[in-house]
Amino acid sequence: VGPFVTRDKALISMKKIENNYKFKGIKVLSTSAEVKERESIARERPKEIQQLNSLNGVGIEISNGNGVNRMARIVGGYLKEKGLTVSRLTNDKNFNHSKTRIFYLKGHQEAAYHVSLNLPVPKNVEEIKHFDRPNIKVKVLIGKDLVISKILLEEGKKT
Repeated sequence: VGPFVTRDKALISMKKIENNYKFKGIKVLSTSAEVKERESIARERPKEIQQLNSLNGVGIEISNGNGVNRMARIVGGYLKEKGLTVSRLTNDKNFNHSKTRIFYLKGHQEAAYHVSLNLPVPKNVEEIKHFDRPNIKVKVLIGKDLVISKILLEEGKKT
């Protein structure tokens, strides 16, 4: 469900998931490109702050597509804590989405990519022609793959 700053934080989160969801976790060490990118951003805080400033005003919609109660609110709060502008929380028409997906309007690919870096699951990021609301530039459709990350997202809001 990571990445985590320390091994201890990973083990604590895994234990919470096991206890709350009766889901047996495994530990995996990853050196994926996404993890390396996150580490790079962490080292370059001024660059990240500059990027966040350029994303101000980019409206983000969070849509619950997995049916877990209050999931859009949890993800929205988590992204707000990361400095992103969450403008709207919704439920999708159905709750059967297995994978989290991120949609963006042309010209807002950088914002979508930045949102994807802040979510703890692999995401599909794709361009879309329009949204129902003119102020929305990026939409996160939450899938069932984000359910096991719920505790991590709630904990991230508290730090």
